[in-house]
Amino acid sequence: MAQTYPTELQDTFSRGSFRRVPGNNLIFSETDYGPSKVRRRTTLRKDTISGNILIRDNTEYSVFFDWFTNTLQDGVLSFLFDDPVTGNPIEVRFKQERFSISDVGYQAYSVSMVLEVVNG
Repeated sequence: MAQTYPTELQDTFSRGSFRRVPGNNLIFSETDYGPSKVRRRTTLRKDTISGNILIRDNTEYSVFFDWFTNTLQDGVLSFLFDDPVTGNPIEVRFKQERFSISDVGYQAYSVSMVLEVVNG
């Protein structure tokens, strides 16, 4: 069951940071003559979305790390996040790259997240 995203944190990616990459869901088979054969691997491809959220202070920083470490068990569990295009909730989980945090000054941080769309 998907966990909930903390209400204290920015619930959409910052403007200009969103990126969606469709998962590779095709299998190509070489033939002796002519073009390759192509077919779908599965009926549900795994897309990746990425973007940044802004953490405005040390309290939000603590909320983020507590949620990631305890609620998501270091990113093992999935959670609901609003689709950056439609605004509808989608189920996602952190990919292997998970996230990186950059200091933007005045106790504010930019969190760059890489998420796999599980259902949505």
